[in-house]
Amino acid sequence: MATVLASEDAPEVLLDEARHGDVIVVGSRGLGAVRAIMLGSVSLRTSSHAPCPVVVVPEAAPEPRGRLVVGVDGSESSRRALRFALEHALATDAEVVVVNSWEVPLPEDPTDGPSPHEEMFDRQSEEVVAGVLAEVIDDRTQALEISAVRMQADPVDALLEAGEGADLIVVGSRGRGGVRGLVMGSTSQGVLSRAHGPVAVLPPHSDD
Repeated sequence: MATVLASEDAPEVLLDEARHGDVIVVGSRGLGAVRAIMLGSVSLRTSSHAPCPVVVVPEAAPEPRGRLVVGVDGSESSRRALRFALEHALATDAEVVVVNSWEVPLPEDPTDGPSPHEEMFDRQSEEVVAGVLAEVIDDRTQALEISAVRMQADPVDALLEAGEGADLIVVGSRGRGGVRGLVMGSTSQGVLSRAHGPVAVLPPHSDD
């Protein structure tokens, strides 16, 4: 362990010290003169520019329960997030919950039951989840307990609902947007600002 004292603000110091293969961990609040270590200044700036994952731990994080939640949308950033979650699950013997959500951009069908658009998005969601899992799971992670949650909801709301009480919510910092949901630039910030537990963000430039 090494201690670094610097006159620069916290995000600059963290970014200067971080390397590929590292993990940056910050609290959601700072004390006294170290007021730079706050959710807005550190986590958002580091998660946008860091070469590695950034984990933000709130002041009142819940007790570990052995459950990780990760958002996927079929993009490379979400596959990277899933790989990170699976590696963490291997190290902590936790279960993994994969979340995909979508929002129907058209008016709802007034008839009873799901509209054709809702059914189409639901099928697409099922395909996205199955495809990402097939690509990412390997011989080491196939024995993990993995489940999927798919819902028609705002992506931030979906992740927060599924992630209530989870040890960690994992998101990539970019997604495809549109019907895929999980537009990670805005979703990661929304999750960071509202989550009660730890959040890991995989920045665009972080490695696997």
